[in-house]
Amino acid sequence: MSTPLFHAELLSNIRSITTSIHLPSPSNPSTKLTRLTPSQLQLCHDGETTTLNLPANVTLAAITLFEKSRIILGETKLSYRLPVAPESCPESRTASENYVPWSAVSLSTSTKKVSLRCKSCSSELVPEKTIDTWKDLPSGNWADMMDFWHCHKPETESTQTNAGDRYTGLQRGYAAVNGTGLVELTYFLIARGNCGSAVEKVEKWASADSENMKSTTARDGYTRLGCSNCKSALGVIDTDGENVRGWRLNKWNVKLQLSANGMCEEYSYPIAPFLSAQLLAFAEGEGIRRLIVFCDDDEETSRLKMWLFNADIRYTNSTTRRPIRAVKVFYQEVGFEDGEGVGQGTSLANGGFEEVRLMREMVKGLRAELKQSTNGLLEELAQFKEWKVGVLQRFEPESV
Repeated sequence: MSTPLFHAELLSNIRSITTSIHLPSPSNPSTKLTRLTPSQLQLCHDGETTTLNLPANVTLAAITLFEKSRIILGETKLSYRLPVAPESCPESRTASENYVPWSAVSLSTSTKKVSLRCKSCSSELVPEKTIDTWKDLPSGNWADMMDFWHCHKPETESTQTNAGDRYTGLQRGYAAVNGTGLVELTYFLIARGNCGSAVEKVEKWASADSENMKSTTARDGYTRLGCSNCKSALGVIDTDGENVRGWRLNKWNVKLQLSANGMCEEYSYPIAPFLSAQLLAFAEGEGIRRLIVFCDDDEETSRLKMWLFNADIRYTNSTTRRPIRAVKVFYQEVGFEDGEGVGQGTSLANGGFEEVRLMREMVKGLRAELKQSTNGLLEELAQFKEWKVGVLQRFEPESV
């Protein structure tokens, strides 16, 4: 007998849980749904008993609800809205609480030695004791905000005034230096001298002298970095158009190793929660919840149009044993002619949708993760009018 399909989502604003159940066969007199525990339902159908986990505790009123709403014989789809116990409903959080692991503060205050390794083969990328100081990078749009920060913009000519000299560092942006690791939401920016031999340019001409290696770049202008041992992707060489700012290692491509007293701990994460963090950063820092995502060397014939519908949901389904924190995203593919010729950050010609340029790996990851999550939803939950519905897991605060 097939297992029933199930999805439950916490609606914290109205303190209820929507539940949808697909039975493997039409309901009959044996079909019964009861409250097993405050956070579990029990489904009995055709002699089989299935436990359904909920994203929060429900009140005793759920028992009365099941008693009063009799299951109609012959139905294959059941749906309920269950009242949530007040003491168990997580308080509503805002997008500003955008926790991402491995911040500069957490790494700087750690009493253990920190090193970065390849997630696939554990090759050492940034040896321990190499980085003395960790610093958080500013928001990705910090340069665009300079008009708001200063009454007088920094001079751009070589003949700067003394007053303009104080902004020289801001004009040039930022760059990683030996001994200092720069940390962004989704990547580390490390000086080339602090990266081990396992980090290499993906495309290079064979040469006996590493100093004379020549690399080719992709259409987006970035030179890719990979692991010399297993050839896995690691990131890109970050430049400001003229100067190399550092070697960018994507957080989802690496694992963090903490060592002390001969003992080691390793941590790594999938790409999905980092994608959520980036979307939340757009929503909180720039007020962008509707966007058209693209990259300069996109191999697809369309762009990804996205609407960050709910920044903080909790759900359970047939395959999860615990509540998953996530963002709910409505998305669809649109042709490149939609908004053609409109620059990044322009929304008027796109019906209120901002164009946002991301790295190729992130756009590819968004497409794959959203498609996979849509396929995992029940049929009636996977589509809203012309939009497909997807979920991307969010990070939960933890010690590392």
